[in-house]
Amino acid sequence: MKAIKLSVAAVAALAVSAFAADGDALKPYGQITGEVGSYFVGNQAKNAISVKSYSSRFGLTGAHGLAGGLTAVYQVEAGFNPVNSGNDVPGVAEDSAKVTPLTSYGQGDNAGLSNRNSYVGLAGGFGTVLIGNHDTPYKLAARGSGGISSADTISELRLLTDRRLEGAIAYVAPAAAIGGTTLALAIVPVVDEAADEPNNGFHYSIGAIVPVEAAGLKIGLGYESAHVPLVDEAVTSLFAGVNFATSGFSVGAYYEQIDASDALKKAVDPLGVKGDDAIATTILVPVTVSLSDGVFVNLAFRQVSFDKFTGFSDLQAYDADIAKAFAKAGGFSQVPVVFDESVTQISAEIGKNWGKDFMAYLGVKNSAAKNKDGTGAIGTATATKEAKKSATEFGLGMRVSF
Repeated sequence: MKAIKLSVAAVAALAVSAFAADGDALKPYGQITGEVGSYFVGNQAKNAISVKSYSSRFGLTGAHGLAGGLTAVYQVEAGFNPVNSGNDVPGVAEDSAKVTPLTSYGQGDNAGLSNRNSYVGLAGGFGTVLIGNHDTPYKLAARGSGGISSADTISELRLLTDRRLEGAIAYVAPAAAIGGTTLALAIVPVVDEAADEPNNGFHYSIGAIVPVEAAGLKIGLGYESAHVPLVDEAVTSLFAGVNFATSGFSVGAYYEQIDASDALKKAVDPLGVKGDDAIATTILVPVTVSLSDGVFVNLAFRQVSFDKFTGFSDLQAYDADIAKAFAKAGGFSQVPVVFDESVTQISAEIGKNWGKDFMAYLGVKNSAAKNKDGTGAIGTATATKEAKKSATEFGLGMRVSF
């Protein structure tokens, strides 16, 4: 039996206010993206020409007025891939940046009609309560603070904890009640069906966006505790960021720390593999310059550092002794590898917006990795001493919104 796939749900207060203003209106919406470029293929350690789509989606959202000043809100949203007719759903991998197999627990397979943000809720003067699937409050706070502006292009600017999960209870406080601050909380009961007895844990997420309008600032704060039923431990994430925006210019600075030490130690120690501290930190500095006639330039610096980070490799031959031990313990297909690595990414984009509905852009991204023992690869979690340590990728894309 496998563990139930659960997640955290939340929605921005801005969206809630829009629902209430439109009464009983049911609105279709969505976006379609397409990008052609030269992308790095990790297991081949070289570039290849390919076509991608980022977070193409279609949804229906609406509201229904109730007695007593209450409003029922609802949304159904599905992802699709306009460049690949197979089962590859865009936005699933992109929106669930994984640190390790343990920290990605709870993401689910995102299959079916409502594989993206879908929920039902009740809004009123007390705020909004939601049940369903949605981006976590942590993710909403990171992106909603304004500095992460090109997450749906080749630059892929995001923090590592960037989840959309399933089946949670969320609350969004009314911004007017707390000085314009957007505050969202969510909790998810996590059940391990594989355990001999029901094993409950909880996944918590909190996010806040604090505007400082006089200074042109937005501050984003987030905390998330992801329960891992496999080992009955939690992986915690914490971020703080600030974005300054003025006419035609914005710059942000974000810091994130993820601690998976307890969960990873508990997972690998019984298998005879020493578990080290597993801490990942991210520094992200995005800059946007808006020129005339809708032309824009995005520049960004992003560095992810792993301190004694235990990952998993598909290459059984990486360490023959560990591979044999794992096979004897239960036929595991992966072996653990300790990373002590940093990955630095620099990206640049130039593009043009035609109103709010259409955008075209050209982007370039360079990634470079450093590792003391030679393991690690750009663009893949696979560890190999022959892995390429740098890669440059290009992409030319378009996006239409409706």
